Amino acid sequence: MRMVETALPKRLIGKAESVIMSFLVSFRLLKSGKRLGITCIYSVLIWIVYILTLYIPFFAFGFGARLHLTLYDAVLLTLVTSIAWSVPSPGGAGVYHLFVSQALMIISGVPKDEALTYATLTHLFGYVAITIVGAIFTLIFMRRLGTRSLGGLLRTEPTANASEPKT
Repeated sequence: MRMVETALPKRLIGKAESVIMSFLVSFRLLKSGKRLGITCIYSVLIWIVYILTLYIPFFAFGFGARLHLTLYDAVLLTLVTSIAWSVPSPGGAGVYHLFVSQALMIISGVPKDEALTYATLTHLFGYVAITIVGAIFTLIFMRRLGTRSLGGLLRTEPTANASEPKT
Protein backbone atom coordinates (compact mmCIF):
# COMPACT_ATOMS: atom_id res chain seq x y z
CA MET A 1 0.00 0.00 0.00
CA ARG A 2 3.04 2.28 0.21
CA MET A 3 2.90 2.74 -3.55
CA VAL A 4 -0.67 4.06 -3.22
CA GLU A 5 0.43 6.48 -0.50
CA THR A 6 3.22 7.92 -2.64
CA ALA A 7 1.30 8.01 -5.93
CA LEU A 8 -1.98 9.58 -4.83
CA PRO A 9 -3.09 12.71 -2.99
CA LYS A 10 -3.91 12.14 0.68
CA ARG A 11 -7.65 12.65 0.14
CA LEU A 12 -7.78 9.69 -2.29
CA ILE A 13 -5.58 7.24 -0.40
CA GLY A 14 -8.38 5.75 1.74
CA LYS A 15 -10.67 5.18 -1.25
CA ALA A 16 -7.85 3.67 -3.35
CA GLU A 17 -6.83 1.32 -0.55
CA SER A 18 -10.45 0.24 -0.12
CA VAL A 19 -10.80 -0.54 -3.84
CA ILE A 20 -7.48 -2.44 -3.94
CA MET A 21 -8.32 -4.45 -0.82
CA SER A 22 -11.79 -5.41 -2.08
CA PHE A 23 -10.19 -6.53 -5.35
CA LEU A 24 -7.61 -8.65 -3.53
CA VAL A 25 -10.15 -10.09 -1.07
CA SER A 26 -12.27 -11.27 -4.01
CA PHE A 27 -9.48 -13.68 -4.95
CA ARG A 28 -10.00 -15.52 -1.66
CA LEU A 29 -13.22 -16.87 -3.16
CA LEU A 30 -11.07 -18.87 -5.57
CA LYS A 31 -9.26 -20.82 -2.82
CA SER A 32 -11.88 -23.52 -3.06
CA GLY A 33 -11.17 -25.93 -5.91
CA LYS A 34 -14.88 -26.12 -6.68
CA ARG A 35 -15.21 -22.35 -6.99
CA LEU A 36 -12.08 -22.13 -9.11
CA GLY A 37 -13.44 -24.85 -11.41
CA ILE A 38 -16.81 -23.13 -11.74
CA THR A 39 -15.09 -19.81 -12.45
CA CYS A 40 -12.99 -21.43 -15.17
CA ILE A 41 -16.05 -23.10 -16.72
CA TYR A 42 -17.98 -19.82 -16.75
CA SER A 43 -14.99 -18.01 -18.24
CA VAL A 44 -14.74 -20.53 -21.07
CA LEU A 45 -18.49 -20.31 -21.68
CA ILE A 46 -18.33 -16.51 -21.83
CA TRP A 47 -15.50 -16.63 -24.39
CA ILE A 48 -17.45 -19.16 -26.49
CA VAL A 49 -20.45 -16.82 -26.47
CA TYR A 50 -18.21 -13.88 -27.49
CA ILE A 51 -16.80 -15.90 -30.38
CA LEU A 52 -20.23 -17.06 -31.51
CA THR A 53 -21.62 -13.52 -31.44
CA LEU A 54 -19.00 -12.61 -34.05
CA TYR A 55 -19.23 -15.91 -35.96
CA ILE A 56 -22.99 -16.17 -36.46
CA PRO A 57 -23.28 -12.78 -38.23
CA PHE A 58 -20.80 -14.08 -40.84
CA PHE A 59 -23.72 -16.09 -42.22
CA ALA A 60 -26.11 -13.11 -42.22
CA PHE A 61 -23.59 -11.18 -44.33
CA GLY A 62 -22.73 -14.18 -46.49
CA PHE A 63 -19.07 -14.05 -45.43
CA GLY A 64 -18.98 -17.78 -44.71
CA ALA A 65 -20.04 -18.91 -48.16
CA ARG A 66 -18.65 -16.04 -50.24
CA LEU A 67 -15.39 -15.29 -48.42
CA HIS A 68 -14.96 -18.63 -46.61
CA LEU A 69 -14.72 -17.08 -43.15
CA THR A 70 -14.59 -19.74 -40.45
CA LEU A 71 -14.79 -20.10 -36.70
CA TYR A 72 -11.04 -19.47 -36.64
CA ASP A 73 -11.65 -16.04 -38.21
CA ALA A 74 -14.21 -15.33 -35.49
CA VAL A 75 -11.62 -16.24 -32.84
CA LEU A 76 -9.12 -13.82 -34.42
CA LEU A 77 -11.80 -11.16 -34.57
CA THR A 78 -12.59 -11.76 -30.89
CA LEU A 79 -8.93 -11.10 -30.06
CA VAL A 80 -9.03 -7.89 -32.11
CA THR A 81 -12.20 -6.74 -30.35
CA SER A 82 -10.59 -7.44 -26.98
CA ILE A 83 -7.82 -5.04 -27.89
CA ALA A 84 -10.36 -2.51 -29.19
CA TRP A 85 -12.32 -2.59 -25.92
CA SER A 86 -9.14 -1.82 -23.98
CA VAL A 87 -8.73 1.53 -25.78
CA PRO A 88 -10.42 4.23 -23.70
CA SER A 89 -13.50 5.50 -25.53
CA PRO A 90 -17.13 5.96 -24.57
CA GLY A 91 -18.67 2.51 -24.99
CA GLY A 92 -16.08 1.54 -27.57
CA ALA A 93 -17.77 3.81 -30.12
CA GLY A 94 -15.52 4.36 -33.10
CA VAL A 95 -12.64 2.28 -31.82
CA TYR A 96 -14.57 -1.00 -32.03
CA HIS A 97 -15.79 -0.12 -35.52
CA LEU A 98 -12.30 0.82 -36.70
CA PHE A 99 -10.62 -2.32 -35.34
CA VAL A 100 -13.29 -4.75 -36.52
CA SER A 101 -13.70 -3.25 -39.99
CA GLN A 102 -9.93 -3.03 -40.53
CA ALA A 103 -9.40 -6.60 -39.33
CA LEU A 104 -12.10 -7.89 -41.66
CA MET A 105 -10.67 -5.94 -44.60
CA ILE A 106 -7.01 -6.79 -44.02
CA ILE A 107 -7.23 -10.38 -42.76
CA SER A 108 -10.25 -11.63 -44.68
CA GLY A 109 -10.66 -9.35 -47.70
CA VAL A 110 -14.13 -8.14 -46.75
CA PRO A 111 -15.13 -5.01 -48.72
CA LYS A 112 -14.92 -1.77 -46.70
CA ASP A 113 -18.64 -0.95 -46.66
CA GLU A 114 -19.62 -4.49 -45.62
CA ALA A 115 -16.92 -4.58 -42.94
CA LEU A 116 -18.11 -1.30 -41.42
CA THR A 117 -21.74 -2.42 -41.56
CA TYR A 118 -20.80 -5.71 -39.86
CA ALA A 119 -18.94 -3.80 -37.13
CA THR A 120 -21.83 -1.40 -36.58
CA LEU A 121 -24.47 -4.13 -36.36
CA THR A 122 -22.46 -6.44 -34.09
CA HIS A 123 -21.76 -3.48 -31.80
CA LEU A 124 -25.45 -2.52 -31.79
CA PHE A 125 -26.70 -6.05 -31.10
CA GLY A 126 -24.10 -6.47 -28.36
CA TYR A 127 -25.36 -3.36 -26.59
CA VAL A 128 -29.00 -4.34 -27.02
CA ALA A 129 -28.31 -7.81 -25.58
CA ILE A 130 -26.37 -6.41 -22.61
CA THR A 131 -29.14 -3.89 -21.92
CA ILE A 132 -31.88 -6.52 -22.02
CA VAL A 133 -29.97 -9.00 -19.83
CA GLY A 134 -29.03 -6.20 -17.41
CA ALA A 135 -32.66 -5.06 -17.15
CA ILE A 136 -33.86 -8.61 -16.51
CA PHE A 137 -31.31 -9.19 -13.75
CA THR A 138 -32.07 -5.78 -12.23
CA LEU A 139 -35.74 -6.71 -12.02
CA ILE A 140 -34.85 -10.12 -10.53
CA PHE A 141 -32.63 -8.53 -7.88
CA MET A 142 -35.25 -5.89 -7.10
CA ARG A 143 -37.83 -8.63 -6.56
CA ARG A 144 -35.48 -10.77 -4.44
CA LEU A 145 -34.52 -7.79 -2.30
CA GLY A 146 -38.13 -6.69 -1.92
CA THR A 147 -37.59 -3.21 -3.33
CA ARG A 148 -39.80 -1.39 -5.79
CA SER A 149 -37.33 1.25 -6.97
CA LEU A 150 -33.82 1.34 -8.34
CA GLY A 151 -32.86 3.55 -5.40
CA GLY A 152 -33.72 0.64 -3.14
CA LEU A 153 -30.96 -1.41 -4.80
CA LEU A 154 -28.42 1.25 -3.90
CA ARG A 155 -29.21 1.29 -0.18
CA THR A 156 -26.40 -0.15 1.89
CA GLU A 157 -28.38 -0.89 5.07
CA PRO A 158 -30.57 -4.00 5.04
CA THR A 159 -34.32 -3.55 5.08
CA ALA A 160 -36.79 -5.71 6.98
CA ASN A 161 -37.89 -7.38 3.73
CA ALA A 162 -34.35 -8.00 2.49
CA SER A 163 -33.07 -10.03 5.42
CA GLU A 164 -33.63 -13.26 3.50
CA PRO A 165 -33.79 -13.55 -0.27
CA LYS A 166 -37.09 -14.70 -1.71
CA THR A 167 -37.03 -18.06 -3.42
